[in-house]
Amino acid sequence: MEPLYRVVLKKAWHIVKKNPVLWIFGFFAIFLLDGGPLQVFMDTVVAISNLQSPTSTFALNLETLALFFIAPAGIGGFILQILRLTVVILVAFLLLWIIIASEISIIKSTIQLDNKEKPKFIKSLIGAKQNFFSVLGLHIISKIITFILIVGICLPLLIFVVNSSISYRLPIAFVVWVIFLPIAIIISFIFKYAINFVVLKGEKFSQSIKDAWMVFKTNWMISIEMSIWILIINLVVGFLLLLITQIVIVPFDLVALSMVGGGVREIFFTKILPIFLLYVFVGSIVTVFQISSWTLLFDRIVSGKRHSKLVRVIASMSSFMSAKNQISTIADVNKTAIETPKIVKKRRAGRPKVK
Repeated sequence: MEPLYRVVLKKAWHIVKKNPVLWIFGFFAIFLLDGGPLQVFMDTVVAISNLQSPTSTFALNLETLALFFIAPAGIGGFILQILRLTVVILVAFLLLWIIIASEISIIKSTIQLDNKEKPKFIKSLIGAKQNFFSVLGLHIISKIITFILIVGICLPLLIFVVNSSISYRLPIAFVVWVIFLPIAIIISFIFKYAINFVVLKGEKFSQSIKDAWMVFKTNWMISIEMSIWILIINLVVGFLLLLITQIVIVPFDLVALSMVGGGVREIFFTKILPIFLLYVFVGSIVTVFQISSWTLLFDRIVSGKRHSKLVRVIASMSSFMSAKNQISTIADVNKTAIETPKIVKKRRAGRPKVK
């Protein structure tokens, strides 16, 4: 059985390293907030913190919305507010289109590069309008289902556990996470495959979800193992990024303190801006790597039968332990390791035989 994850991850990294243009798409794709299991965990933590005090959170959102719509008296103020709202909606839609189009472009470019074809980045970006609404709809449905799970299943139990003073609340919270996280992660897998069906196979919205479910059902172990590998890579990259950040911050702090006054401008240019650029740069590369890895995995599991690492390990162990590879009889042990061959003397031509 040929390796799967090693080939996919190496190919994805080769694509990322050789095509810096994809990093631009990766910058916008960061806003998809599709970090897999870790992102699901963080979304749930944020939701818990918000819903533990729902009254204050709702009041803050309502106040922010009211301040936005408050306008000076008169027709001119009303028209100005309408124009402001229109501009905000247009900018938000444009940003949303760029984000979704960047994801679609990364997926298409990955397959083109994997097939040794010359990538057409601009054409992929322009052609993203064909799949825009389907991909956007899949992302929205995925977020809605996950939110329903958080609100309807997980949050009531977790809020009860957090607010209670019982000594066994930690085990109960752990059980809640064990029940909730696998469901949310399965949803994430299904919609990842559905997006690839829409972009690469040209399938419709509903059909892509059905086929994605069939792919996950027959390759659920591969999906989990791939997710674990990507999670490990993300954790390693995150640890190295924090380490580099600490190394970078210390000298910048010294520079900022040595400057006269230590004003906001000096702190911004010596500390905040370099850290921001570092995180954006690394985040863009990691985002392209993740999307490319899932795309290559999808392409391989739909093009032929693949086996998970666990299945391959078990199969290799079974082959090693099979009877034909072992000593099966006592006679095999007692056989002489080296048998001395008989030496046959050849008679020289023309010489009479000895009687």
